[in-house]
Amino acid sequence: MKKCILFTLFIFFSLYLSAQESETSNFSVAGRFGLGNSNINTQNYKNLAGSAGSFQLDVNYDLPIENNVFSYLRFGLGFQLNSSNANLFFGSSQASLIAETFRVPVYLNGVIRLGRDEASLLSDTKLVAGFGGFLNHVYKYEVTDVENSADIEKPDTGFGVIFNLGLEQDVSEHFAAFVTLDYSLMGDENKVDEVNINTTTFNLGVRYRL
Repeated sequence: MKKCILFTLFIFFSLYLSAQESETSNFSVAGRFGLGNSNINTQNYKNLAGSAGSFQLDVNYDLPIENNVFSYLRFGLGFQLNSSNANLFFGSSQASLIAETFRVPVYLNGVIRLGRDEASLLSDTKLVAGFGGFLNHVYKYEVTDVENSADIEKPDTGFGVIFNLGLEQDVSEHFAAFVTLDYSLMGDENKVDEVNINTTTFNLGVRYRL
């Protein structure tokens, strides 16, 4: 995990050095909040529907390309806190399964400026779509009922994939607001359960161009 993070940081540092040769930087930072649904499957429990929430910070590099489709490609590195939960029912009893994770996503997005002409009303509006992968570490995993709370042995650090689609609107030279719809899939194993968590989240965020 450390090697992957160091390698990714090395790539972004190299891109940063190349950006210094130009008058403007292609780097940006962003923050986002997300809410949505989760679907949890284990060996003992199937299709547990619940809620999901996340907070994520990103560092991005935009690579302009001469293409009739994309305006530029966006490389991203993020740090995310994610929480998923689902309700369990045992006759008249009820319990909750809670999984909280720390994720490090790396992704590639294609960015399409909807208004090619600068005079167009949509010249500052962009369609963003892409995919990526993430390292996933579960730091809390438990089943809680009214009387008891039991930690289940935490799954090891694993991997997942993510797909996203969104819109971004420039509001000034440095700031942009965006909305995205993200779908992520991860799977971990431990001695007790095989855990698979699918999440679909709607995100609101702000980007600042350096």
